[in-house]
Amino acid sequence: MDSVRGIFVGDIGITEKLYNIYLERGTVVESKIVDMINGADFSVGNFEFPLTHKMKPEKIFSRYNFVSKPHYIAAISNLNFSTFSLANNHITDWGLEGIQTTKALLSTITKFEAPGCGINVDEALKPSVFKVKGINFALFSVCDKKVSNAKKNKYGSAPFNLRRIADLISKYKQIVNHIIVFVHWGIEYCSYPSPDQIKKAHKLIDAGATLVVGSHPHILQGIQRYKNGLVAYSLGNFIFDTNLDIKPRYESWELSHYSVILEVVFDRSSIVEYDTIPIYIDNYGITRLADTQISEKVKLHLEKITMGLGNSSLFYLNAFEDIKDREKKAWFEKFKKKPLKTLFTFIKSIR
Repeated sequence: MDSVRGIFVGDIGITEKLYNIYLERGTVVESKIVDMINGADFSVGNFEFPLTHKMKPEKIFSRYNFVSKPHYIAAISNLNFSTFSLANNHITDWGLEGIQTTKALLSTITKFEAPGCGINVDEALKPSVFKVKGINFALFSVCDKKVSNAKKNKYGSAPFNLRRIADLISKYKQIVNHIIVFVHWGIEYCSYPSPDQIKKAHKLIDAGATLVVGSHPHILQGIQRYKNGLVAYSLGNFIFDTNLDIKPRYESWELSHYSVILEVVFDRSSIVEYDTIPIYIDNYGITRLADTQISEKVKLHLEKITMGLGNSSLFYLNAFEDIKDREKKAWFEKFKKKPLKTLFTFIKSIR
């Protein structure tokens, strides 16, 4: 029986720091992982930052405006990804030019078109349809962060409108064997998806999706079988500068270094099997296969957070602690730069 092996990874953000590591060491990913991805029948990752020549962002859509210079893609070209998911809250940071340049440049290093953004909502929602070893796939990429979402006459990321996505899944299910949905959602540095996310993921499977893969939290979340489908709520970071953002508690910052590669084997009608391969980002910023000790740690953590799926108390406690801690650090950073203005704004915000 024909089968297809797909590889799925988490967030990819090539910064100047990581590009310099590539120049110094020749790679940002260990060769064993490169071989693993190249050996798969197809591979997909979440490409987080727009590629552009522009020096200033066109619009401020988010707290940070992240960007990768076009030549930075040399750092990942040896991975030969089949395609990328582009629906995320940063893809619009550098305007329409950022979207168009990103799609054009990524097309030079991938086999299939990257879905998830476009000049309007219809283009953004268009899936990437491809055939591998006689099995047909449709890959959707959607973003649950409305700040970057495309509209009828506005560029942006594909919005996660559950009803519309379910209708599109039903439509494409008539012409392909498998539907894969990448969803940018959830709370950053929270180890659990919300009850609403779990409900939505299950509805995507009910609509006909075979696999749902999440991104945005920057740390690993649980993976569960649901009916004939599979849901990986977040695959954490794959290639990422883990000191780029304001982190919450130390535990969450530490977890941003560990994740898994998700390997899924498909036949014509279902998922035959799946596996999780633990990885970590070392002190130099290079992504490596986990050794025995780290591998055991990652697997135990994944088992724990998977068992906690659906426990709303765990989600709310974890989310509240991380958000509260990040808010404290964010205010402190602002105060160091502009003390009087920050003090005035803070007093105003708590009145």
